[in-house]
Amino acid sequence: MPGAPKIYFNGCSQVENGHLALETDNWIEQSWPWLLAHHLNLSEYRNDAISLGSNNRILRTTIDAILEYHPDIVIIGLTDPSRIELPVANGDRCRINVHHCNTDNGSTSYQYQTNWFKKHHNNWLTFISTLQIVYQLKMLKQVHGFRLYLFNAVSDNYFESWEQLLPDSFNVAHNRQPWRSKEDQQLVQRLLDEIKNLNWLLPWDDNLYTIVTNKKWATDKFGHAALDSQSAVAELLLQGIDK
Repeated sequence: MPGAPKIYFNGCSQVENGHLALETDNWIEQSWPWLLAHHLNLSEYRNDAISLGSNNRILRTTIDAILEYHPDIVIIGLTDPSRIELPVANGDRCRINVHHCNTDNGSTSYQYQTNWFKKHHNNWLTFISTLQIVYQLKMLKQVHGFRLYLFNAVSDNYFESWEQLLPDSFNVAHNRQPWRSKEDQQLVQRLLDEIKNLNWLLPWDDNLYTIVTNKKWATDKFGHAALDSQSAVAELLLQGIDK
């Protein structure tokens, strides 16, 4: 419908809900993002979430969607900070976590995740990158004027427990001068101060996966909300939007 308000979702499999295809054919119309959009009377709907999606992929595809789709409401389910989207030399992209690697166009994966987590991944730098991604989403909101809502989908992203990552900082791990580590921590605090007042649908120390599990809502074997739990998830997140 021309001129109708538009809603946009992005995240990982917790937002995509592709697992529902194993339970029903018209799973999109029964997934919690669609139910949430329907509750808000928004007929223009788009969901770019994907299984094994990473936070840097969320930012990349959200930028593309903002410029193409021009959403009025953006809802982001931040995923585990250890995940990452990486380029492949043939022009493909791969999405990896510790155990898996998926490519966008079916290229042979060559176990990229094994090499990445063995030689390149760093918990401290990944955490800072996550903060910077959220800050960039905030800046996009200010420039383009959409309403932004966020929540942690599968982990708490260390927003309230980031000090436990300090041993992975280069300056701490290599016993550099204390002022160097202090500068790192000040950077983190500045970023946290910038994003803490955004519209968070769930507390920072919680996430959708844990809530669904603790409430003993029906799930698949990987902890994704089952078809019978989709309405409950939609109602949970709507509480934050209705505020």
